[in-house]
Amino acid sequence: MKLSIIIPLYNEQDLITKTLQKVVEVSLPDVVTTFEIIIVDDCSNDNSYKIVDEFIQNKSYIKLLKHTVNQGKGAAVRTGLNASEGDVFLVQDADLELSPSDIPLMI
Repeated sequence: MKLSIIIPLYNEQDLITKTLQKVVEVSLPDVVTTFEIIIVDDCSNDNSYKIVDEFIQNKSYIKLLKHTVNQGKGAAVRTGLNASEGDVFLVQDADLELSPSDIPLMI
């Protein structure tokens, strides 16, 4: 099974690297054969996009998309869903409101 992790992003320059590192380090159950992370920047006006762009260098399993106009979290999730290739998806908040350590339990 391929897992798609969608991360809507808006002005989280202080937490996004920590969030991504925690997501990348999650030990996924064996049922997950491959995964992708799709980050959708919803027109952040801080350095969030730049920070993520630097973080994802040489990480082909991470996609970074950007809205040119702020459309809200729901629209960012929909954009991520439309770009996803997974059999199953989940949403991870960029601000760590949801803990990446819960991902294996959700699967």
